[in-house]
Amino acid sequence: MKSLTRDSTNHDDEQALSTFGAANDATPKYRLMDIREVWKKAYLNAEVDWLTFLETPSYFAKRGSTFMTKSHQLAYIERNRRRILVRNADAEVSEELHQVQEHRGWATIAGRATVRWKNELNRSDFFELWVMIEDRWQIASLCIEELDTNQDNSTRT
Repeated sequence: MKSLTRDSTNHDDEQALSTFGAANDATPKYRLMDIREVWKKAYLNAEVDWLTFLETPSYFAKRGSTFMTKSHQLAYIERNRRRILVRNADAEVSEELHQVQEHRGWATIAGRATVRWKNELNRSDFFELWVMIEDRWQIASLCIEELDTNQDNSTRT
C-alpha cells in the first residue's frame, strides 16, 4: 500500500490548492452587496445570462422540501420566462437582513423577505452562501423557509 508523503503528493493537486487559496485571498472588484443587488434583479427579472454568470456551477436553491440545481432552475426560467415576468412585474419586494458575515473568500447572508403581489402576501426566511471564485463574488446556495402565504386583507373593502 502506497502511503501519501510529501514526495508522493500529486503536484497538480498542490497547484490546484494554491490556486484555490490565491483566489480566496484576492480582493474582488465589486462589493458583495453590490453583486447581490444585481443577482436579486436578475432573479426577479428571469435574466438567465446574468444568473449563469452570478451563480456558481454547483449553485442550488432549497425551498421547503423542494431542491433545485442551477441547471434545473435555468431550464425552468427559460420555459416559464413570460409567466415569471408577468407575475413579478407588480411584485413589491422588501427584505430585512438579520445577519451579514463576510469572511475572506466566503460570506453568509440571512434575513426575511416579504413579497406582495396584488392581494397575495408571502413572507419567508432566507439564507445565502456566497463564495469568491476568480476574484468575484458568486452565490453558491439559497435556502428559503416560507413562513406564511395568504391573501392580503388590507385591500378588501
